[in-house]
Amino acid sequence: MAQPIAGTRVALVGAGAVNFGGAEGPWDHASRLEKLGANIVAVVDPLVEKAQQRVDQRRANKDFAHIWANTEVYADIQEMLDTCKPTAVFIGVPPSYHGCYKYPLELQVLRAGAHLFLEKPLSNSPVDEVTKYAAEVEALRTEKKLVVSVGYMFRYSLFGEKIKELLKGKQVVCLTARYNCTYAAIPSPFWWNSAHCGGPIVEQATHFADISRYLVGEVDLDTVYSRSVKASLTPGDIGYLEKVPVDETVVPEVNRVPRAHVANWSFKSGALGNLVHGALLQGEAYDASLEIMADGLRIGVVKPYSETPTLKVLKGDSDEELTFEFPGDDMYLTEDREFLKAIHGEGDIRCQYQDAVNTYALTCKIRDVALAN
Repeated sequence: MAQPIAGTRVALVGAGAVNFGGAEGPWDHASRLEKLGANIVAVVDPLVEKAQQRVDQRRANKDFAHIWANTEVYADIQEMLDTCKPTAVFIGVPPSYHGCYKYPLELQVLRAGAHLFLEKPLSNSPVDEVTKYAAEVEALRTEKKLVVSVGYMFRYSLFGEKIKELLKGKQVVCLTARYNCTYAAIPSPFWWNSAHCGGPIVEQATHFADISRYLVGEVDLDTVYSRSVKASLTPGDIGYLEKVPVDETVVPEVNRVPRAHVANWSFKSGALGNLVHGALLQGEAYDASLEIMADGLRIGVVKPYSETPTLKVLKGDSDEELTFEFPGDDMYLTEDREFLKAIHGEGDIRCQYQDAVNTYALTCKIRDVALAN
């Protein structure tokens, strides 16, 4: 019988928006781990004062103060691992600072005998290096019988499960994904410098690249064709944005993030894929959608990031559109719960580290083909 997940000793690496929330939306692990009753034993961040402020803010909430009662703050992950000996570690830091031999955080965690939850993207290093690194992660995970999960939350969505159900016995013919973010609400300097984040396809559109693979299958990378609208700081140019919340003049021109991408590819099954990504909205709500077509079936995913993700479906010979709504579906909570359950023997891990390498390779290919053109 599985043990209860409440009380699991968890350490958070990174005191930024991934673990504690930020301006982009309610996407953080701390609030979900509070609901699940985890025991947060440590927070690691080189900015220790910032990390301590995060802990103090959480302690101020009497409903969850006990979760943070004994949380220690560390500047160094190895010191934390040696001292606290957590059962599980959540890594939520910029991709340039993990997933590579220069910053082998994943290997450090596994060598210490702790289970690992890693936020996407896997890295910002060359795909060849990440592939080699991933093989070492997998070997260590297997040797030590540990759980590793990568945070591709759409795989845990109720709408994703319904799509899988609707696709039974069908072959997808084409998939189209759309993603337009509210760039004015992204204040992180890391996001606006591709040397740190990998660019918006690798860092952000990765969720749609991943759900495409999850639903349709592997992509023939040799077929990827993409173009982008490059950044410009000159008003009137197509690549100029009026409300960028950081100073882009300090970012080298080659590292300024593109404003839009369009990519096409073929899946190995023969199906066609298309992705359009923009960093063009100025409000608060992201605009995103997904459309899947098969013989006698059309599935549209409407507002997957909203409080009520919705499917619009046409089936068979009927012209009547079916609607499936999933109010209150918290994908972040589900993926965190399944990870903690897996530690205790009965969770459903839907994205292993080596699986995520293929998503990383696809996003890098889309980015690099566009840069070359």
